[in-house]
Amino acid sequence: MWQREQNASNSDAPSVLRLSSSSVLRNHEAGISLASAQGWIDGSRVSENIPRASDGLAGVGILVQDRAPTEQLPELTLRASRVDANHLCGVILVDGDAVIDRTAICGTLPASERGGRAIDIESSYSPRAHARIEASLLCNNAHSSLYAYTADF
Repeated sequence: MWQREQNASNSDAPSVLRLSSSSVLRNHEAGISLASAQGWIDGSRVSENIPRASDGLAGVGILVQDRAPTEQLPELTLRASRVDANHLCGVILVDGDAVIDRTAICGTLPASERGGRAIDIESSYSPRAHARIEASLLCNNAHSSLYAYTADF
């Protein structure tokens, strides 16, 4: 489910995902994966994504990570959505920025006895990952609702 917008005058412009009033269900690895991209998800459901059969890992709802050597960090805006019954993590943010607003992230299950977090925010280098979480519900997750490692929120 990718919608790409490319700025013709700037080949270094990130890919952009805009997802509205949609459902992303029962995928392997991740429901949505943003690698060095910008994503706006509004009024959507990301649910029941399952771990890989090979090693029992992943099954993430939304994965946002920096994968390219650019100055543009990945960005996620997640509004009025539901992220539930995923494995490992509902939302993983690695080296990027996120705004999570009026969103329920619930019922995250472990993957191969690891994880079960609603939101996992990590930085592997500077600048740190930043997340702003407002008016949201984080509930019934197997491990913890919020995990931040060398990150700001």
